[in-house]
Amino acid sequence: MVTYTGPRMVAKRPGEITRLSLSHIARGSRGAMFFQWRASRGGAELWHSGMVPHAGPDSRIFREICELGELLPSLDEAVRAPVEAGAAILWDAEAGWALQSPGLPSAELSYLEAVRQAHRVLYRHGVTADFAHPSADLSAYGLVLVPSLYLISDADAANLRRYVEGGGTLLVSFLSGVADEHARVRLGGYPGALRDLLGIGVEEFHPLPPDVAMTLSVPGGGPLSSREENPEPSGERPVEDTGTFWSEHVHLRGAEALALYAGPHASAAALSGLPAVTRNRYGAGTALYLSTRLTDDAYARLLGLRPAPVELVRRGEWLFAINHGEDERKVASDLCLPPGGYAVLKMHG
Repeated sequence: MVTYTGPRMVAKRPGEITRLSLSHIARGSRGAMFFQWRASRGGAELWHSGMVPHAGPDSRIFREICELGELLPSLDEAVRAPVEAGAAILWDAEAGWALQSPGLPSAELSYLEAVRQAHRVLYRHGVTADFAHPSADLSAYGLVLVPSLYLISDADAANLRRYVEGGGTLLVSFLSGVADEHARVRLGGYPGALRDLLGIGVEEFHPLPPDVAMTLSVPGGGPLSSREENPEPSGERPVEDTGTFWSEHVHLRGAEALALYAGPHASAAALSGLPAVTRNRYGAGTALYLSTRLTDDAYARLLGLRPAPVELVRRGEWLFAINHGEDERKVASDLCLPPGGYAVLKMHG
């Protein structure tokens, strides 16, 4: 199980191996596999760690691996339970390749980063998500995220319209629907095949420098939210939402603005007062559009997701409760999890 990437090999905290394994099992894994068995003495991966570290079997890491091995058989019924994802993230490898083409408005565009943010926000709020192709049957999902889907065919665009018409909630981020499946730009304004569904038209792109954050103002005040009315003031310091990396000149064509560009940077780009985040009623469903990159917190609020003190994930009749924090957390009237603790419970009804 590889659970980190990046320039540093960060050691697992006590109990983290089990917590991460349970988090994966809760979302559909049938177990936990590790690479590698024993840390190498030489070669390219001598510092890649292993179940038996250089210190040998008399070590914390190997003891925790053994404890996990003893735990897994007790989850045999849970790992056979079906996984019912409430959300889907659209994934199309060809659209991702197209977004790597030279000559795009920004050389820093990353399909993977857009997809990672969508998955990260859902994962951290206990929402189990499937990855689906734009042509897939989406009717089983209450929420579908469309991160920077640069290419889309007419048939797949029609599939998204049917999904929203049927009552689904669709969240589309910038640079989606711009080109057809042959990478030819759709004329008449962005986001091309998704204009009518989203109720908007985009006239221009404004990629942002790394050090620029656009202030976003919410009509009526308060933090960004998809609720009909913004939350009542809590007495805490007001949240100032921002957009980074990308911005657009958006026209409303039936949609409503949930957030507007504001501040000096918006004025410099002639975007001040123009929509940044929009919502469009389409059939029985709702289509949201992001013309900029939100923080993870704002992204979650837009989806109506609230942070939970512990990770709670349902798999069939089984509830996985995992406390990744440093404090004791109450999960139910008769269940408290100590710091780093977990519970796997069979639910009835």
